[in-house]
Amino acid sequence: MWKWGPFIYSAREASRFYFDKEPSRLTTKEAIFLASIIPKPKHFRSSFNPDGSLKIENNEYYF
Repeated sequence: MWKWGPFIYSAREASRFYFDKEPSRLTTKEAIFLASIIPKPKHFRSSFNPDGSLKIENNEYYF
């Protein structure tokens, strides 16, 4: 089973944990963030700013 963080095992839990909203309300960038941190969260964590937005230099890679 995928794991998004401490005791976070579902997309719904991850959406609430990281963005305090239901998955259906996520923006494209937020959904990409959640998808990108699995299965290597530490590897991709450096691709995002502290506010959760993608760093400019990484936008082309994700889109």
